[in-house]
Amino acid sequence: MKKTVNYLVVMSCFALGATLAHADPDAHHGKMHDSEAHHHGKMHEKMHEKMFKAMDANTDGAITNDEFDAYHAKKFKEMDVNGDGKITSEDMKSESKKMDKD
Repeated sequence: MKKTVNYLVVMSCFALGATLAHADPDAHHGKMHDSEAHHHGKMHEKMHEKMFKAMDANTDGAITNDEFDAYHAKKFKEMDVNGDGKITSEDMKSESKKMDKD
């Protein structure tokens, strides 16, 4: 069980890192203008808020360990395309394409 939780945390960090890389205003296009950086900052803020709301199952404004684990277990299940209990490189590519569409 501990290995599973650790794996979920690592995979969540990977997914979050990939998401944040897309939100980095300086990542691919050099230095952005202030208005562009502000827009990207707002997008990052909205993404953070959306993720927080998704994890806060009882909407009390705080995320418990159980809520955190449940959210990541759900995400793991979504990413495990063939349901074999493992996330492969192909699963990750599929999830990345899905995130790009959102």
